[in-house]
Amino acid sequence: METPSSLPNAEIYHQLIQDHVLFTYNGEIDGELIDMLVQLAEKILKKSCSKLKARKRIVNVLIESLQNTFHYTNHLVNSLTQDSQTLKAIKSPFLILYRELPAPVVEAEVEIDATSTQTIEATSTIEVTEAVAVPEEEENYWILTGNWVDNANAQRLKSRIEELQDLSEDELQEQYIKSLNKEILPTAGGAGLGIIDIMRRAKRQVFFEFRETEHDFSVFMLKIKVN
Repeated sequence: METPSSLPNAEIYHQLIQDHVLFTYNGEIDGELIDMLVQLAEKILKKSCSKLKARKRIVNVLIESLQNTFHYTNHLVNSLTQDSQTLKAIKSPFLILYRELPAPVVEAEVEIDATSTQTIEATSTIEVTEAVAVPEEEENYWILTGNWVDNANAQRLKSRIEELQDLSEDELQEQYIKSLNKEILPTAGGAGLGIIDIMRRAKRQVFFEFRETEHDFSVFMLKIKVN
């Protein structure tokens, strides 16, 4: 049986391991597939993330991210008539879930006066050579999604996300509650309840980018930090 190291794309495999990538997906997406990806994520996270609350938060953000991606992609595919290659690209969003390991804890090093060979007493001379004690950080998880949006709505979407990023956590919560009864779906071109919920759960640690293409669409990428 072939091992990963013997496969032609072994360098890709090793890069994924080095970057602590938990799983990736690229291809068509629908409701059934979203359920499958979420179930897979839950199984993987049980092994890599010990904190139940963090796992739930990651899974909830993942669900909202996938649903947003599905809405945008489905809307674009249904509204456009393009060549087969372009449609194939539009129908193939991507997802990456990876873990950012915490920085190692730096312990303080001490140097004891070499002239004393007896047990250290309160009056002993101790020279602190490095007193940098870095507290242990929580593990961070990143969810990356990418899908196509039409340029006509890209600027509106960008402005909406920037507006949400400027809100405090309390203001974001208030915006979420208000939006529950007047949801504007992503298929209408706006950043609806899904984006607001992602911002809440990720504590506004949401970054985005639009990359223009040779067509009238841009690739919309979300990078979400969850801890």
